[in-house]
Amino acid sequence: MLISFEYLLTCNADELGMLEDSVEAIHALENVQVRFVPATTMNTLLLPRFFGTRFYCKVVIPLPAHMFARLPQELKDGASIRIVPVVFNIGIDHRASIARVFTLVIEKANSTNLFFKMFFFFIQD
Repeated sequence: MLISFEYLLTCNADELGMLEDSVEAIHALENVQVRFVPATTMNTLLLPRFFGTRFYCKVVIPLPAHMFARLPQELKDGASIRIVPVVFNIGIDHRASIARVFTLVIEKANSTNLFFKMFFFFIQD
């Protein structure tokens, strides 16, 4: 599952820290896998369950029968969906171009995500 996050931060003062923190948190999503199961009478509230640690997390989401039936067979058989997070940042004012000279955060986040992750997302099965 490809998930895209877009920021309009200038990397000026506090916004640089905001971008760095959020990029780290978003990249942690790479360690999350999602699996769907049919809902039972015990989980009628359809609450997801979480297993694992900070370094690997599996989310199990119960679905009503009519929704579970519409899933591809591979997911019905218990396959997990891995998350591929992609982060883009676009500076929004004149300070963005000045701040860009002093930091590589924008370039690192944008180029890593655009080329590396998109490439590996599309070559996967």
